[in-house]
Amino acid sequence: MSEIKCLVCSGSYFRKGYYDLDLKLDIYSSAHNNVDVHNRSFNADINVDIDVDVRTDVYHDDIVLNGDLDLKLYSEDKRNNYPNYAEVYKYVCDNCGYIMSFIKEKQVESKKEEKERKQKERSYDWSDFGK
Repeated sequence: MSEIKCLVCSGSYFRKGYYDLDLKLDIYSSAHNNVDVHNRSFNADINVDIDVDVRTDVYHDDIVLNGDLDLKLYSEDKRNNYPNYAEVYKYVCDNCGYIMSFIKEKQVESKKEEKERKQKERSYDWSDFGK
């Protein structure tokens, strides 16, 4: 049996859920060099003039971003300089889908879990209990 009721439909069946944040960014780049070589030589003088121009272009061929979301809260204690994280517990109403958030874990039960619990309770043999 759930200890909370849905704020929208007053349902008492919930599924547990949570948010998690994890980001991964991959940038695949390639560099292309364009080299121009110009040379001049003079027959009478043995002068050789060489001019080398190098131009490098960087191309981002593919950018891949993957992410997951998690929600944590900072502590309200002003004496604490470092953030204290509190886990946020999410519960989704089985009837209407409304999501409720709490910073303390609640005892909830989904329709499926209730059916399994009742089935298990009926399977106990109470005939020799108390003898």
